[in-house]
Amino acid sequence: MITGGRILKVSGERKEEGGSNSFDVSIKVDNVEIEDKKIRIYYKYIVKYGEEFGTLGVEGVLYGEEEKMEPIKKEWEANKKLPKDYMEHVANVINHSGSAKSTVIATVLNTLPPIMLPRIRYKEE
Repeated sequence: MITGGRILKVSGERKEEGGSNSFDVSIKVDNVEIEDKKIRIYYKYIVKYGEEFGTLGVEGVLYGEEEKMEPIKKEWEANKKLPKDYMEHVANVINHSGSAKSTVIATVLNTLPPIMLPRIRYKEE
């Protein structure tokens, strides 16, 4: 279970004038530190706009506690990956936090915030 986290670094760059109406998000786990039942997960959350428009980045660390740490430790040491089900949870936490923090950077750079909003459709009743 993820119990907290901390932002270590933020960055943003806008290379071109005009706008970009698309972006790609990339989440990367750089390092994992495990001690007893505690885990620290160092990550990068990167948003790229179009081909050359600009980028936003957030680097941070998540803190967690797990009862069954051995499968996580074994997978990380063998493949530098987290087990699929655990990584899915971690990626969602990073995406939620990263998109919220990157919205502030996007506002400063006057670009599209990296949040995928649902499309609203009205139906006649």
